[in-house]
Amino acid sequence: MRCGADILLNGLSRSIDGEGKCVICGTTTRLKMSEGRIQELDPETALLHVVEIPKEPGKIGIECEATHLFDTEKCLLTWQRIYAGRPGRVFRPREYLDHITRGGEARVAFRAS
Repeated sequence: MRCGADILLNGLSRSIDGEGKCVICGTTTRLKMSEGRIQELDPETALLHVVEIPKEPGKIGIECEATHLFDTEKCLLTWQRIYAGRPGRVFRPREYLDHITRGGEARVAFRAS
């Protein structure tokens, strides 16, 4: 997996047990997905910071280097104070799935940083 969003996007097309470590405190966030939906999320307080880059109409790219899964808002805010990259958006994981699948299909292309 390349970044926090990658776990969610892989879960759109197959059942997956994924995890990501918070870049601030190292806590593991676990996701279990099937049928394109999150079945389990631990901790429930997890947040995703994602940097999206517009592509062709209806498509976006993800800048993986700046896209992270955080276990708490406190860790997200700590990271944002030191982050100097492109502006991103913050989503709860379930909200991100709704955002990224408008029209019923994922509209993402990853960008290596």
